[in-house]
Amino acid sequence: MEIRLTLTKRPKAGRDANEYEDEIFGVTVREMTTDLRIALNLAEDVQGVIIRRVKSGSPANLARLRPNFIIMSLGGYPVDSLDSFKKVVERLSKERPVEVAVFCRVGANTAFFRIKPRWE
Repeated sequence: MEIRLTLTKRPKAGRDANEYEDEIFGVTVREMTTDLRIALNLAEDVQGVIIRRVKSGSPANLARLRPNFIIMSLGGYPVDSLDSFKKVVERLSKERPVEVAVFCRVGANTAFFRIKPRWE
């Protein structure tokens, strides 16, 4: 008896997740991984980036953003990956709005936060 199997690449683990530190808002975010979804009890369809760290005294800190919040949109632009987060920050850096609305998943709930970026 012969059994043929095709193995696929294993999902990226949380410890292997890519991170991005943003100085404008003062957050470090990381990409979503399967084990982070399990740890945070998130459905597969929840998209965004997970806040890993919030710099003390930063615009994100003053807006009360916290680690493990999931950023789903920034300034009205959807965020579904680390790359899209970077692109949105770059776009907002050109637009330089006085205030940026951040839509987050916080546990089982969602909420809007308002950040006043430091564009210098």
